[in-house]
Amino acid sequence: MSDALPSRDDRAAQLQWLAWWSRACWQRADPGWRGAAFFAYSPDLQARLGRYHALEIGPACGISRNALPGPPEHLVLALSALSADELGTALALAAETCAPQGAGSRLGPARKIGCRRLAKALRPEGWLPEEPAISARTAGLFLLRAATPASWPRLRLQFPPGEVERAERMPMRPLPMGRLRALWAAAIWQSQQPGEPHHVDS
Repeated sequence: MSDALPSRDDRAAQLQWLAWWSRACWQRADPGWRGAAFFAYSPDLQARLGRYHALEIGPACGISRNALPGPPEHLVLALSALSADELGTALALAAETCAPQGAGSRLGPARKIGCRRLAKALRPEGWLPEEPAISARTAGLFLLRAATPASWPRLRLQFPPGEVERAERMPMRPLPMGRLRALWAAAIWQSQQPGEPHHVDS
C-alpha cells in the first residue's frame, strides 16, 4: 500500500465532490423539485442552512440522509458543471449515438455524423429498451442513470421531475460501464464545443 499523500488536484477533486454531494446537488435543483418550504428562503439563508444542516435538507428532495459519498465521480462533476443548454446537448448526443433520433433531433448534420462514428466504435446496439416513441431526452436520462447509479438520486435533481419519472419507468439492465462512460465523456466534450463541428461524411 502506498503512503503517498494525495496530490493537490486529488484533494481539490475530493473537496469539489463533497461539496456537490452535500449541497450543490440540491442547490442546483430544477424548480420542479423545489416544493419544500426550505426553498422559499432567500439564497443567502439557504446557503447558511445548507452549510450546517445539509442532512436535514436532503430528504426534502428525496435524498437519503444515510447515503455516504464514495470516491469522486469525475463524470458527475463534469456533468454538473455544464450549462442547461450544454447538458441538453449532451443528452441528445448520447441518445443519438445509441439510436438515431431522426427529424426530431436537436442536433445538426455534423454532430449526427460524429454520433454515427462514435457508435461504430462503441457498438451501443441494444443499450436502450425497445419501447415506442422514446424521446431523445428520455433516452439520454436513461443512459445517464445507467452510468451513474450511486449518484443518480442526487444528479436527477437537475432535471424536471416529469422527465426523470419517464426515464425511471424504463426497465434498467446491466450495460458495459466502460463503454457507457466513454459515451458520456465524448458527449460532454462535444457539448462544450462552440458551434456545429465539421465532419466529412464517408
